[in-house]
Amino acid sequence: MNLFWWVVGAIAVLVIGIPILMAVRRAKAREEAEGWLKASGVAEHVTGLSSGDAIGINYATKTLGVVAGGNRYLVEMHGIISVELIEDSDTVSRVNRSGQITGAAVGALALGGVGALIGGLSAGRTSKTKVSKLALRIFTDSPHVPVIEACAYQGPEVDRSGIVYRQAEAELLPWFGRLRAVVERGVAA
Repeated sequence: MNLFWWVVGAIAVLVIGIPILMAVRRAKAREEAEGWLKASGVAEHVTGLSSGDAIGINYATKTLGVVAGGNRYLVEMHGIISVELIEDSDTVSRVNRSGQITGAAVGALALGGVGALIGGLSAGRTSKTKVSKLALRIFTDSPHVPVIEACAYQGPEVDRSGIVYRQAEAELLPWFGRLRAVVERGVAA
């Protein structure tokens, strides 16, 4: 009987302790990423994502900073050629330099309210109720760093209507909008 309670206790420690340890690790990674971005001068907007990745921008120097998967990137905004919002491995929304006319039409709709933008991003996604990854994929003209992917969430499948998904989406949508403006309007954005 005594061994039984030791096993139950050990399982309880693992079930409770491992998620707490992982959350602390992600928070520390996010804090370090935000610190690097600020030290690199891309601190006008800095967002630490739930996964530990982070994004920052400096409009004066026209520089984007991204910490993704432990790697650090500084990208000149004129080098950003395309941006995608990704769910699992599917592109939910994309903007690139060649689609500026379409982007302008969609942008005109977005001026009617944030609901139109969010509605447009969610169109065609009704059959999928759970996702395991939500990320922003940035394509650059650099042969050294052609693609950067910053994750807001990557882990076990979560409901798209749940708080984890909504928090990750809330972290990424403003960045998708900012980078969309950079791509569609050019560096002056």
